Amino acid sequence: MSENPESESTRTLATVARDLSVRVDQLGRQLTVSRAQMLRMRYLTAAFGLLAVAAVLGAIYSFQLSREVEATVAQNRETQVQSCQNANQAREANRILWGFVLDLSTASNPDRSPDRQAAMEELRTWINALYAPRDCSDLSRDYSFPDPPPIIGQF
Repeated sequence: MSENPESESTRTLATVARDLSVRVDQLGRQLTVSRAQMLRMRYLTAAFGLLAVAAVLGAIYSFQLSREVEATVAQNRETQVQSCQNANQAREANRILWGFVLDLSTASNPDRSPDRQAAMEELRTWINALYAPRDCSDLSRDYSFPDPPPIIGQF
């Protein structure tokens, strides 16, 4: 006996429908996986984009900061030179004052012995060396103080 052709075609259609349903389910799962991968790629692209923006902003900030540091260094250098020049003016005033004091001492006692006169000149030379101006163009130079002359008690 032969089966009903309609029932065979119904079975064939049912099999095809089942296969189609399985494939649609597989495509749905693949689509879900693809969407998840696309979402991950978007997140990664956004993360790398933010990282690139942060790197650019960091470079800009570093450049600006280095310019500010250079300006501060230049300003500090100008301040050091000005301080050196002010100190030179104060040294000159001290040198003049001490010269005046020594001149008054010499004028008030013109009958000094040659030894006392030599001691006064040695003191004047020491004061001039002590209050000599400094080179403000070479701030790294170290200046030492001259030892005072051994004239204590000679005046």
